[in-house]
Order: sequence, then structure tokens, then C-alpha cells
Amino acid sequence: MNEGHDAGARMRELMRGTLLGLFLVLALLARAQREDPHPIDGALLPTRASLMRIATEDWKGLPRGYRLPSEVDLRAQLPPPGDQGRQNSCIAWVLAYGLGSYQEGLRTGLAPVDSSGRMDPARTFSPAYPYNLTKAEFDTSDTRCLGTHFDKVFSVLVEQGCCTWEAMPYDPASLACFQPVPKGTERAALRHGMTVPMRVSPYELEQIRYHLAQGDPIAFATGIDTAFKYGGKRAAKGAPFDWRPECAQAMPGSHAMLAVGYSDADSTFLIMNSYGTQWGEKGYWHMRYDVFDCHVTEAYITQPPLSGSIRPDVMEDKPVERTKRRRIRTGLAMGDHAEVQGLTLALAGHAPELDRALIQVSDTSGAATVEMLELNEDAPLRFYRGDDLVTVTYARASRTRDPRRTKAHIVARVEEDGTDPCIERAILLADRIRSARASRP
Repeated sequence: MNEGHDAGARMRELMRGTLLGLFLVLALLARAQREDPHPIDGALLPTRASLMRIATEDWKGLPRGYRLPSEVDLRAQLPPPGDQGRQNSCIAWVLAYGLGSYQEGLRTGLAPVDSSGRMDPARTFSPAYPYNLTKAEFDTSDTRCLGTHFDKVFSVLVEQGCCTWEAMPYDPASLACFQPVPKGTERAALRHGMTVPMRVSPYELEQIRYHLAQGDPIAFATGIDTAFKYGGKRAAKGAPFDWRPECAQAMPGSHAMLAVGYSDADSTFLIMNSYGTQWGEKGYWHMRYDVFDCHVTEAYITQPPLSGSIRPDVMEDKPVERTKRRRIRTGLAMGDHAEVQGLTLALAGHAPELDRALIQVSDTSGAATVEMLELNEDAPLRFYRGDDLVTVTYARASRTRDPRRTKAHIVARVEEDGTDPCIERAILLADRIRSARASRP
């Protein structure tokens, strides 16, 4: 009788100990989440489909006679680094809060900060607007505010614009991405549409530095690990932070950030993160050139919107002359068309004083993955049309003194079975990371 009683007592004691241990583990996990809520996989690894929806700059090297400055720092026109909290919203933070607010500040001449240096909600764009719309319109099966792809968030910002933080404050709660957009914000957001992006090559460091020197922040995604995440937290408390993962190291996470400067003296890019000011150097950190080259999967720029005449739907205005040529050189006035291998190009916007042209793309076969090109003079863009690679160049403007007769001279070439090395490299890197993750126990 006593033996049975003792066994029961021991069992109850064991259960109490087990429950207490489980409670302590759960409490520690909850505390860790409260103290360190930031996810590390908000920028999903790119796919061929997501990459092909954005054109790539066909980099030919620095303009003749141009010399890169040894240092660039664009922080003066940016809001202070924000905190994405528990949501995988880093791409929206990069594109709306960082890049969008920066470009709006250039347009208005007013930095997105108040007199005390804090973020000004009336002049800063909200990452909640594009992220929540991305979840509602693209990632409809998501129930946990997970990561997304650059092309989806860009699509929202280009087609629907963005509202200010004042109109839609960001809620860092884990499921806040499912909150609806406030009524009345859509019309105001349309006035702040982003221009179509272009891809730049992460392994062309001269190209990256050139665009930063031109005042173009670089939105990018890179593999990260816990050493990055916690190293930045320790750096905010004064510890040194020099993140140097091996080039072959497969990262468990993928995170989007914004490059806003560089320094040739120490071979680093200046990076704005979205883990708050209690991370890194008040939210910034310095990324080594070689780490950028090895671990960045994709990188993008956009330009301030054209202020001149824009005609977003010009394809129905005039008949198009059909041709089977694989290369054309032609001058286009506003609304004019040209065709190359069944692909129709129309001039939808032109700012010769800025050396920029906006080209609308139409393909009756539906194989072209790009609908609009933002072209700079002598800076070709390339994109896939099925198995073909199309390259379009804005060569020059003519008759600029008469706006009614001004033409943009365009060169277009279709290369059969062509290859975009920037896309192919991104796919190889993403596939290597996926394979390494899948092989882990």
C-alpha cells in the first residue's frame, strides 16, 4: 500500500517538475520574442518569374571621363531607421519608408524629419500601405505576415502609389499586415506613385557605387544569419561589428535593406536596416564590398517620377508598321510607335532636359514580362520576351527647342536565345541557398 502511494507521489512530483520546466521554456521563448522580435526571412529568395518582371540595366562601365568620388553618404535626406517589428515587411520598409520618402524629399526639398530630427509622419511614406496591399492582392494564402518578393511590392507602389505614415501608421504587431487600408487613402496615394524599377548587378561594384554617387539608393536582398542579427544588437551597445560570412556559406535567412552610401577607404557600403535604432549604429551598418558581392541576390533602383508629359496608354493612338527585323533605330515623338520582332514600343514620356525617356512595351504574344521601361540616355535596359533577350537604348533627343517636334531616338535589338547574366547569377545563388537549407537536419 505504501509502495503504491510513494509511486503515485513520485509521479505527481515528476509531472509538476515537467510542467514547471515547460512553463519556464515557454516563458523564456516569450521573453526572447519580446526582446528580439525581428524575423530574418522577409525577402523571399527570388524565382525566375519574379526576376523576369523587372528589366536589368545593361551596364557598360562608367561614362567616359567620369571618376567616382571616394565616399558617398545620402543619410541627410532619409528618415531615421525604423523598426519593422514582428512582421516580415522588410521590402516594404526599404521601398516605401526608405526609398519613397527619400525621393519625396528630393521632390519637395523637405527632408522627412522634424526640427528635432525625428521622423515626420506627414512627409514619410508608410510601409504598411504597400505591405498590407501586397498581402491582400498577391499573397492571399498568407496567414502569418510572411515574406514576399520585390516585384510584388514594386507593383503596388508603381500602380497604386503610397500614403504617408500620418494617413496609415505602421503597426508592428505580428498579424497587423491583415488590417485594411484606411478609407480615403487610395486617392491620395495615387499622387505618390513610384517609377518602374530597374535591376542593377550586385557583383558590378562599380555600377552600385556609380548609382549611389548619382544619388540613387540601392534596394537589395541579401542572405543573413543569426550572427548578423545579434551582432548588430551588440553593436548598438558598443561592441565591434564586422560581419564577414564566408562566400560559400548558405544563409538561413534573406533580408531586404537599403544601401545609402559607400566608403572606398574601408571598402564598405553604408546600409540602412529596419531593426530600429537599437541595432547597429543607430540603425545603420557598414557592409563589406566582398560580402555584398557574395551574398546579395538582387538589387534595384528607381528614379524620381518624370515631371513632363506622360501618356500611360498610348498603344491605341496610331497603327503600327509590322516588321520582322531584329534591330531597329528610330525617332519617336510622344505617342509614336515602333515594332521589332512583333514587340511594340511607344514613347509614353520624355524629359530630354533630364536625358530620360519612358517607353511602353506591348507584345501580342504575351511573352514579354515587362510593360514599361524607364530609360536614361546611353544606359540600355534588357528584358526577356520568351527565350529572346530584348535590349532597348535611349540614344539621344532631337529638336529639343520645339517640344511638339522633339523626338527620342531609340535603338532596340532582339537576341534569339539571349541570356541575362544578372538574372542567371541570382537564380544560381538562390538555388544554392535552397539546396543547402533543404539538406540541413
